Amino acid sequence: MCNQEIRAIMKEEQIFMWQIAQVLHLHETTVIKYFRIEMSDDRKEKVLSAIEQIKQNRMTKNNG
Repeated sequence: MCNQEIRAIMKEEQIFMWQIAQVLHLHETTVIKYFRIEMSDDRKEKVLSAIEQIKQNRMTKNNG
């Protein structure tokens, strides 16, 4: 999966970079810089994990 595919997921799910930064305990600028060049597999896993966590939190809030 490339950065563009991750961006497409973020757009589809309406997830912003600041939300990913919040989950990963990073500054938003750091996450923006991650997307400038192709991320390592480790970073991609962390970003995708953060996206899944955000989605789960939304589902929990909507069902609660």
